[in-house]
Parts: sequence; structure tokens; C-alpha cells
Amino acid sequence: MELLMSIPMLYGVLALLVLVIVSLHFTAMSAVVLVPDAARETINAVLAPTMLAMTIAAVTALIVSLGLVSAALDSHLTLRRSDEAERLRTYITALEEARSRQEKTAEDLRTALKHAAIANNAKTSFLAAMSHELRTPLNAIIGWTRMLLEGALDDNGRTHALEVIDRNAHLQARLVGDILDVSRIITGGLKLDIRPVDLVAVIGAALDAVRPAADAKRIHIRSELALDAPPTEGDANRLQQVVWNVLANAVKFTQPGGVIDIELVDTGHNHLRISVRDDGAGIDPEFLPHVFDRFRQADGSVSRQHGGLGLGLAIVRHLVELHGGRVSAESPGPGQGSCFVVELPRMTN
Repeated sequence: MELLMSIPMLYGVLALLVLVIVSLHFTAMSAVVLVPDAARETINAVLAPTMLAMTIAAVTALIVSLGLVSAALDSHLTLRRSDEAERLRTYITALEEARSRQEKTAEDLRTALKHAAIANNAKTSFLAAMSHELRTPLNAIIGWTRMLLEGALDDNGRTHALEVIDRNAHLQARLVGDILDVSRIITGGLKLDIRPVDLVAVIGAALDAVRPAADAKRIHIRSELALDAPPTEGDANRLQQVVWNVLANAVKFTQPGGVIDIELVDTGHNHLRISVRDDGAGIDPEFLPHVFDRFRQADGSVSRQHGGLGLGLAIVRHLVELHGGRVSAESPGPGQGSCFVVELPRMTN
């Protein structure tokens, strides 16, 4: 701004210098005309050097002034170019930031659409599996009930029919219970009856519940329980459900004649650890991070080898977290077995 203000002043100095030179010129001419011829030569001799010096001084001042004006104009243009360059850089930076935000938004949108597609496929697979899993025991119940009503069975046949009906009715009740539990978890309606819980007793009850299924497949269950383990605080029924689900999952994916190990230890770090290890089908590394997700199964097709809705382990995770614990799974890979670990806090005094 100071340079811009000095430009008019420089032009004024130039105009004043020109005016002085012109005035001196006409003054000298007037003097020469008005004086006699005899004195004119004397005056010219005296004034000539003075006029020459003044002319040189005026020309020098003019050149210096032109240089100052040129420098001022150059500085002004340099400043303008610098300002324009800075504004251009700012504009380019803003454009690049806007493009980066747009690309990030597009990437987030693609990721969200991908996750939505995966969730939608999982929901579709779950609905298909649920209808299949509910229909299978119902068909067995209807079929054997019809045979009983028609009197087409002898005494042994009727006993077998009642056993089949009872087993499938309990299976269907468990499936419906899992669906209701997931609904309560999603809506926050799952309540716990918190009391001191003896995990040795909880594990024993879960073992009794799964032993018939294990015996049917000739699976040997080995237990190593710390009988002096301190209690934990929680809902005994829900914790039994956790252990049962993990054990039932191990039985389902272990080949006939396999082995399952369950262990309860006091870690000494304010946690009790329950681990269930099997030598069964194992877990694919790509599926391992999703093993506790709702509605996710390694094989979600209706024609899969192992039944179920894929809700049991999701319920396990939610129940364990509601008790202030954590659950994890590890597996070397397909066909190499797996290990599920549940950690629960020890009861404080």
C-alpha cells in the first residue's frame, strides 16, 4: 500500500522538475533578449556553465525519478503476482481438500453399501435357515403324531414316537428361545438375576445337558475344574446357557469318536477362565473374526451339514459381555479343531 501511495508523489516530482527546466529555459531566453548585445556575451559566458549544470542535474533527477517509478511499479506488480499466486495456491489447496473429502465420502459409501449387502445376504440366509430349522422338527412331530393317532404303531413304536416327539419339541423350543433371546438383546430387554454363582456347579449342569448328544456320537468329554475357584456374580441360568452353547457347538462340530476338553481355572488376575477345546472341524481364518456375529454361519446354505440358526455363539458373546466378561475363539484352521475361552470377573468382597 505504501508503494501504491508513493507513485502519485513521484509523478508530481517529475512534473515539478520539468516545470523548473522549462522555466529556467524561458527565463534565460528572456534575459538574453532584453539585455544589450554587449552584455549578452558576458551573460552567456556566465550562464552557460550554470545552465549546463542545472540541465545535467535535472536530467539526472529525471532518470533517478524514472528509476524509482520503475522500481515502485515492479514492486507493485511483484506484490500483485505474489498475492495472485497465494490466492491460486489457496484455491488449489481447497480444491484438493474438497476432492479428498469427496473421495473419502465415496469410499465410505461403497464400504457402507458393501456391509449393507453382506448384512442383507446374511439376513436372507438366516430367514431361509430359520424356516428350515423350525419346519424340520415340526414335520417330525406332525408325522409321528399322525401315526400315533392312526394306531399304526405297536408298544415299542409308540414309545419311540413319543421320544422323537419330545426331542423335536425341545429342539423347537430351544430354537424359538434363541430367537427371543436375540430379540431381547437387540431391544435391550434381556434382564439378569445377579447373584453369587458357583461356576463349578454351572459347568456340571451344562455337561449333564450335553452328555446325551456327546454319547450319541461317542465323543469323550474331559473336564478339569478348579474346585476351589471363587464364585462370580451373575445370572446362574444365563451362565449355564453360555457354557451349554459353547459345549453344544463343540459337540456339533466334532467328529464321532472325538475329544472335548473343558477347563475352569482361576487366572489370579481377578478373572475366572472357562476354556472349551475340541479336535473337530475347526474354523476358517476368514470366518474367525465373524464367528460371534448374529446370523452368520461359515456355511449358511439350507443344505449345510450342520444345523442351527447361527445364533448360539452370538448369544454367548452378548451374555458374557453383560456379565462384564469377554469371549474369544481361536483355531489353526479347518480340520484342526478350535478353542473357545470365556473370561468372567471374580466376585468382589
